[in-house]
Order: sequence, then C-alpha cells, then structure tokens
Amino acid sequence: MLFQPSRHFLGAKSGGTADFSSCDAIFCYIPDICTFSNEDSLPDTLFDRITTWQALDRAWAKVRANGGGAGGDGVTLDDFAQAAAARLSALSAALRAGIYHPAPLRRLDIAKPDGGTRPLAIPAILDRIAQTAVAQALGPIFERDFSDASFGYRPNRSVRMAVERIALLRRRGFTHVVEGDIVRYFENVPHDPLLTLVEARLPDEPRLCALIGLWLEHGGQMLGTPGRGGGAGIAALTLAVEPLS
Repeated sequence: MLFQPSRHFLGAKSGGTADFSSCDAIFCYIPDICTFSNEDSLPDTLFDRITTWQALDRAWAKVRANGGGAGGDGVTLDDFAQAAAARLSALSAALRAGIYHPAPLRRLDIAKPDGGTRPLAIPAILDRIAQTAVAQALGPIFERDFSDASFGYRPNRSVRMAVERIALLRRRGFTHVVEGDIVRYFENVPHDPLLTLVEARLPDEPRLCALIGLWLEHGGQMLGTPGRGGGAGIAALTLAVEPLS
C-alpha cells in the first residue's frame, strides 16, 4: 500500500511533527530532494502528470487565488509563498516517492442559518495544493459520468441554471418539484463504496487511488469518523459522488 499513514509528515524530522515554516524543514526530510527532477524517466500515468512541478504550480495558483486560512500546521498562504518553488518540488518528490502524508486538519464549527453547526475541517496549504491538482485532473474524467440534470458541485453550473431548468420543465407541463437532501452527506459518506467507484473509473492508477484513499482515511481519523466522512479528502472527490448518491 503506497502512502502509508504511519509515515512521518513531509518536512518533519523523525519523531517530530510537520513544520513548513522554513524551506530547510522540507529539505531535511528528503535528503536527495535537490537532485530530484520531474524529467526523470517515469511511466506516463495520470499520477505522474498530476505530481509534476508544473501541475502542482497550477494548483498552487488556484489555491492562492481562492484564499483561506492555514490548516492544522499553521502555515498561511503568505508563509507558503515565501518558498513556494522549493515547497512544490518537495511535495512532488514526496508524492512520487510514496512518503507523503497530509498534515493535521484545523477544525472549526460553522453556524448554520437554520440552527446548529456544521463542522469544517481545513487542510494545510500543501495538502490543498495536492488535492486541487488531483481534482483538476479528475474533473474532465468524472464530468462525463454526470447527468445533464445535475448542477451541484460542477464547473460552469450554478443554482440559477438549476432554477432555469425547473422553469423550462414547468413550461413543458410538469407540475411538481420534489426537494430532498442527504443529511450531513460529506460527514457520513462511506469510504469503501466511494473508493470502489473511483478504482473502477481509474483501473490503471493504483498510486492515485491510494493517495485518494489516504486523504479519506486521514480525514475520517481526524474527525473521529473512521471509515466514513473525511472533509478534506471528500473535497477532491465531489466529482464522483453522483453515482454513490
């Protein structure tokens, strides 16, 4: 199994915790990082393309544009930007070597308009970059599987477009709208069926499937819901939830 959860965090010394506050902390964990090259001879798999420095740099640009706070490691966007190129090289090397492990999530409880709270788990910047790179690559693959009537969590689709579709159906003679919701879906989605769907769609990508499984497992453990939910890991898989739902 690649990406074993028992491994240390990227940038951590043996027995320590993740610390991305300085470039040196990253280099100390991967001694040969300075000699690593994304041009090394590797099979041309989707995983290989996702983990190039260039792909991670594109993901970093999106993460930076989205804004947001630090994850559980305390590293902010400004902190990461100070040594972004080196950090992305280290991330690429760790992913390809199978020694990457996500940092702790930062837990928050967000008030809901209808009362109660919604738990929010914020991944570290480095993990958001890796997850974004995966989501950008999987988007075109899973997008083809969605129904034309599906509007949630899809690029270039909006609530307004969904309302317009309902109005169109109404003009065609349909008279009823049924509203439903899966209560706390992202906190309870079972990992095994989700990974089975992903593996069936990506049969030649064991390293990519293992990475997704690591995010799910890590999120479930951090949130106290082993085997289900996962917050951060689920975020990269919203593309694939329709068949499971």
